[in-house]
Amino acid sequence: MGISYLIFNEGLKYVSATESMIIAMLEAVLNPIWVFLGVGEVPTIYSIIGSVIILLAVLWRTLIVKPDEKLRIVD
Repeated sequence: MGISYLIFNEGLKYVSATESMIIAMLEAVLNPIWVFLGVGEVPTIYSIIGSVIILLAVLWRTLIVKPDEKLRIVD
């Protein structure tokens, strides 16, 4: 579990703050999916609606909005 956070923190050097938060938001979407696949617990309607909202926001940011900010890579 801790290794994923170490890798995420290392990746923060190479993406913008907005993109890093989008990636972090995907964790909330994927958790109910992993629980469903692993344990068989069916997500509630609120979990599904929240996941759809987050996915739509991620898709909107990724496909429609073009970032004007320049990326600064930290050594």
